[in-house]
Amino acid sequence: MTQLVTPNEIARADVIYGPYSALYAGNSYGGILAFTTRMPDKLEVHAAMKGFDQRFDLYGTGGWFPGWNGSFAIGDRRNSLSAWFTFDHLTTNSQPLQFANLLPAYGGAYGAVNSYGGVG
Repeated sequence: MTQLVTPNEIARADVIYGPYSALYAGNSYGGILAFTTRMPDKLEVHAAMKGFDQRFDLYGTGGWFPGWNGSFAIGDRRNSLSAWFTFDHLTTNSQPLQFANLLPAYGGAYGAVNSYGGVG
């Protein structure tokens, strides 16, 4: 079970100035983002579907890297009982994030980016 708050559950978001605030004195760094959540008062249904892609072609590698995100939330209140049920799924592919090349002293091509991030 995850302890995440979905956008549908947020009633208010407050930004409080960090270590000098009376509410979070000394126990914060920078600022605090405080979410106030809510429960549904009646039947609510939310659904979203998003798609994205990326084309990548660098250092002799290339391709198309698609992904999608889908979410569904339903909430209701019956007498004194209220509840949210949510589902969220993310599928994504990424371009190569690291390239390992040999240094020229070991037979690599001069000018290629080496595994240390430098040109060698």
